[in-house]
Amino acid sequence: MALTFGEPAGSRVENRSLSIDSTLTGTGDRDNLIAAPLDISLDEFKTMRFIDRARYPKARVICSGDEALRQSTALGVMRPLPDEAAAGIIRCNVFRPDPVNLSWWTPIVPKVNGAPIKSTSYFFLPDDKGDYHLLFVQAVLPDSVLASTRAQLLDAYGIPKKRGEPGLVTESLWTESWKAAGIWLLLDSRKHSFRRDFTVTYVNPDQIDAAAARGFAKTRNILYYSVHTHYR
Repeated sequence: MALTFGEPAGSRVENRSLSIDSTLTGTGDRDNLIAAPLDISLDEFKTMRFIDRARYPKARVICSGDEALRQSTALGVMRPLPDEAAAGIIRCNVFRPDPVNLSWWTPIVPKVNGAPIKSTSYFFLPDDKGDYHLLFVQAVLPDSVLASTRAQLLDAYGIPKKRGEPGLVTESLWTESWKAAGIWLLLDSRKHSFRRDFTVTYVNPDQIDAAAARGFAKTRNILYYSVHTHYR
């Protein structure tokens, strides 16, 4: 699995796309998380060029606030938090008809090493004209690929900043973060987690100031984008 959503400083690679597979259906070492560039607009995202339309002919993008979301298996995770809503941020994802109930919608879940990851969420920020651009992406993956994911991030971006703290019961929350040219990255997990997953967050630093101006992450602290929302 290649996590290359954005490049480290000094990279010669100009493509800022992640390397989960462009069809979101592949398996093996060449799998990626998404194929949408980090600075994509919502209009571009809705073209779904990264989706295998032959496999998913009825695929569509649904965002928080869309009426279709009421008939979705992801209604709970697509609801913006209060600070997101106050800043006008919307959550979007790519959906297909649910195979169990074709009148409902379910997210298309990419695969890594042949197994589906848990979820992806795309957060879009409006500008003064009402156009939306991708602010950050969060992908929840199984712990089975944590070591390889972390190794790739260390190789590409160097030593991260670390933060750990006691969590609920016996859990310990931890976060590692990187800031590089064109991208901020966070790796969040829990020691001895019953969830057996971790989260990678990709932040578009070009949108940080615009988000702060709308009241989101006003301190411009990278931890604000952590999946551990108590940092907010």
